[in-house]
Order: sequence, then structure tokens, then C-alpha cells
Amino acid sequence: MQIIKDNFSNNLLEIVNKYAKYQKVMVVYDNSVNNANLLQIYELIGANCVFNKLNMTIEDYSELNNGYKLLIFLCEADSFINFEFDVGEFINVFIPTDNAVLPFFLKGNNFLFLQNKKPDVAIFSSVIFNKVFSFINALIEQTWCEVNFNDLKFITQDALIDLLNKNNLNFIDLTILKQCKIPYNLLPELDFILINAILTLVSSISTNSLGLVDFYKSVKENCGLIDKYYALITNNVLNEVVKLNFSYLLSILREATNKLKIINVNNKNFNKIIKNLKNYLKNCNNFLIYLYLYDIFGY
Repeated sequence: MQIIKDNFSNNLLEIVNKYAKYQKVMVVYDNSVNNANLLQIYELIGANCVFNKLNMTIEDYSELNNGYKLLIFLCEADSFINFEFDVGEFINVFIPTDNAVLPFFLKGNNFLFLQNKKPDVAIFSSVIFNKVFSFINALIEQTWCEVNFNDLKFITQDALIDLLNKNNLNFIDLTILKQCKIPYNLLPELDFILINAILTLVSSISTNSLGLVDFYKSVKENCGLIDKYYALITNNVLNEVVKLNFSYLLSILREATNKLKIINVNNKNFNKIIKNLKNYLKNCNNFLIYLYLYDIFGY
């Protein structure tokens, strides 16, 4: 990902001339953008390309299949996260209209214009959670991955982008966020809830104080889920992993929760997040399903 922090107009025109001169270019925008914003981009690049625009929140995406070379995304994080179209075959220019970086950064070899100097704090919490998730997942798969939080020191835009460059993570929390229809600005709260729930689960396993959700009641007549839960209970790899690695795992989780204290999460949204999260956990195919199975959030 090439990060661009200044000379936006010159850089955008240069990108269009290099990759899509006299070819089809689409500005994909959302409702955070007004006509004046679109006119400004048209006046800048319109003479050098075949210009078009598409409102990603209300319009059909099929037009994007008609020979476009370059897409310019002018939108907020939530609109982009929910944009159901594969942009991998295009040259993409991302111009967030909020301070989000993470959803755009993960799209790889493209261009990201950072007009907002405010740091995207969700990067900080997301890296913490996904380090924890990757470590536990590796233990379950009987592999090993090193985990430390030494690179999590500062919350500035430059430091957070550097953090993304240093960590090759899957960012499962963004998938959860999308499936649960949770706004992107609540990603730190989601990460906080999940890490603390995992800590509770690990502690409960170590003290043999787990309780099971009433899954016959919760899944009703879904025989597939009942069979799945029964298989998880009878062949509980997570329990063995936790008991064999409890001290180290506990220290990692405690360090993770301490790091999260740097961010001011707002607990007024916790109940709504947890309600949506439980629907994801109930059906997921990773170890987080144990948070539901062992009733960590309560049925």
C-alpha cells in the first residue's frame, strides 16, 4: 500500500495519468460526499480519462464490470466494509472521508490518501486482539507463533501505520464486525469485549468452573448445531491447550488487557455489541465458539 499524505491533487492526477489515461475511471462514493467534492475530482481528472461516478450505498455495482481501469473510493469506513464487490482486479485509490485506515490498508497494493491527521485507534486494539487470536489458534493447531506487544507503544498515525506494516495478521475482528453489523468506530469496544471474554474463558477452564449454555433451548431444533456442540464438548481441544499453557496464556491475556487501557472504550455500547456478537459466536467455525458454548456472555 502506498500512503499519500500531501499534494493530493497532484498525486491523484499523476496516478490517473500513469495507470488510466484516457481509460475508464469510476469514483465510488457514499453519502458523506457532496456534489462539490465530486465536481472537484472531475475538474481535476475529467479531461484525462473517461469519468463516471457511482453511489455505493444505493446503486447497482454491475456498471463496474464495464471495462473500468481505476476506481477512486471516496467514502467512510462502514460504506467500504459493506461494499460487496471484489476490487482486486482494479487499480484502487482510497480517499477516506473519516479517519479510518485499517479497512482500506488491508486491500494491498493500492494507494491510500490520508487527508485526516487523526489516528485510527482501531488499528491499535485490532492488532492486540488478532495477535491473541493468532496465538491461541496456533496452539490449537499444535503449531507455535511468537507473540509480544513491544511494538504497541504509541497512538499516532505514523506509529499505527508502521504497526500494520510490521504485523501480518488476518484481522478476524473485521470479519466479525461486518457479520454482526457493528459500526467501525466500535471496533475497539468489540476487541475489548472479546479479549476480556477469552480471559474469562481461560480462567474458568483453569479452575474447572465452566458452565454450559442451554443449547437445546438456544438452537431449538437445529440438529446440525446440536451435533456440532456435542462434538466440541466431547473432543475439547481448547481445554487441553489452556491447561498445558495456562501460565503463559494468562500472562499474554493480561498484558493485552493492560495495553488496551491506553484506549478509552465506551461501555455504553457493550450490551448492543454483545447481543449481536452472540449470534456470530453461535455459528462460527473458530475457537471463539467456546465463548458461546460455555455461556461466557449468558444466554
